Amino acid sequence: HQGPGQIDPGAGDRSFTFTNSGLPDSDAVAMTTDRQGQLWVMTKKREVKLLEPGGIWRTYTTVPDTVNNSIFGSHLAVDRQGGIWLVNNAGVAVLDIGGGWTPYPLGDPRLPLSITAILPGPGGRVWVASENQGLFVFDPGTGWTNYTSRNSGLSSDFVTSLAPGLAGRVWIGTSRGSLNRWDPDAASLAQLLPAISLATQVI
Repeated sequence: HQGPGQIDPGAGDRSFTFTNSGLPDSDAVAMTTDRQGQLWVMTKKREVKLLEPGGIWRTYTTVPDTVNNSIFGSHLAVDRQGGIWLVNNAGVAVLDIGGGWTPYPLGDPRLPLSITAILPGPGGRVWVASENQGLFVFDPGTGWTNYTSRNSGLSSDFVTSLAPGLAGRVWIGTSRGSLNRWDPDAASLAQLLPAISLATQVI
């Protein structure tokens, strides 16, 4: 409730300070940065704001009630084409550069979605991780694919984290203390490689 915070590498070891930057709604429910390093924030009032040079917050858009009408479990991401992605426990929506929202309901509506992470990648792909329904991947050419432990070898349907790798690879963390790696050069569902035990690999 004190607004966004900033780690300043030049201010000493593990410096973490909350900013007083004039953000009208100090409850920042989701944050991300774009490829230029600019900070984007969604507030409790559903306003998406951009922190411009000079510490000035500009309201980029207000998320309409018809799009993902929940702020709980919200995550923001900016893809390489400038689209702003909003995901939360109600689904996914993307704001294109023309100002139009496209909503995407995901998964089985009878099960909680519980989004944990979003990661835009090369080629327009966007990765969305869920606690209950595995991994969702958006491809501009084919739409959405849902990878689970039943159809792909994903080590768990409880996906906790996503991280980019080299050459378009994606690292996928799961609740079973293991990592999966997606390789764009692999074929079909074999793209999700067997789980790698952290205990053996790190040691």
